[in-house]
Amino acid sequence: MKASRWMSRERWARLAAVAAGASVVLTATAASADESAYCKKVRARASSDAALLFAPTIQAQGIKFPNNGTIDSGVTTGAGYQFRAALSFSPLDIYKGIRVKRVGEADCQQHEDVVSAREILSNAADYGRLPALRSQASFIDAKRSEIETIAAKSEERVAAHVASIRDSAEVRGRVSVLYRAREQSAGDAHRIEARGVEEYRGSLSALVAAAEADTMKLEREASHVRKISAWDVRVTGGVIPQDAPIDYFGVVQVGFNFGAFAQGAAESRYLSARADELAKARYELRDELTRFRAQIKSANEQARRELDIVERQRAMLISDRSKLELSEGLSAAQPLGLIALDEMLLESQRIYLTTLIAELTKLENDHG
Repeated sequence: MKASRWMSRERWARLAAVAAGASVVLTATAASADESAYCKKVRARASSDAALLFAPTIQAQGIKFPNNGTIDSGVTTGAGYQFRAALSFSPLDIYKGIRVKRVGEADCQQHEDVVSAREILSNAADYGRLPALRSQASFIDAKRSEIETIAAKSEERVAAHVASIRDSAEVRGRVSVLYRAREQSAGDAHRIEARGVEEYRGSLSALVAAAEADTMKLEREASHVRKISAWDVRVTGGVIPQDAPIDYFGVVQVGFNFGAFAQGAAESRYLSARADELAKARYELRDELTRFRAQIKSANEQARRELDIVERQRAMLISDRSKLELSEGLSAAQPLGLIALDEMLLESQRIYLTTLIAELTKLENDHG
């Protein structure tokens, strides 16, 4: 009998070890090299909560029967003292553990999408400026040889006494303005890039919609887990290690809390209110997107007005250049050089504004 009792205890120990190992497997979450700290955090917490739901509970019971000389023949039978060992688990808890891990995954995805959308909303104006600044700097870089040629010829005319030092200083001033415009454009572009902003070619509206969908998915997953708590399903099996014979017992328990009816109605109201909040609250992404579009529209209109001014100035310069080109002699060379430099500056501004308008128009017309 002692050997039989020992084998029984050994089987229970093995069963407990297997159950604990299964719990570890179920709660394990694959790590990713590019996983964010937030996702690591929520997945670890979900695994922590799920571990206690997946794993069985080992129970030890000590029973003292009445000392009135009779044998208790109720639910528990026996006399004197009795020791029992049991293993208890809940199929419903295992299901709940699976859903808890799904809540962790939904929380991770929702957080990543919301953070991405907010980052793009905060930097979206720079997404438009960045290609415009790059285009302006590239244009002036491409004209560097022509700029240097105009400056050199101006110095030659001064040396030949056909132009004054004042004329040469005027040319150098124009050259300086062009190069400063180039450095300012390149510097602004580098500062935008340093903040981690690159050209955005996605759909901001689609990203906001995805963030909202993921938020509601998280809310529904969490609501489902809360509603499971109204039920209790538990299976318990154990052994009574008495001398002869060793006996076993089992209990199946099902419970239901009637508060589930009120809870279900309240959870439905919560989900409806959360969806309404996402659609209308000023601090949520959709309202931020609406205000952002208004700002982009205003910036686009301003850029178009500035472009109109630049175009008129270019037209006047082209007209002046045409008149001077009809003149003969060295006297026209100096003003033609100045006009050429002014045209380059205006052309760089025109390239910047046309590129900016094109980018802002994309953002303004981004409706998903």
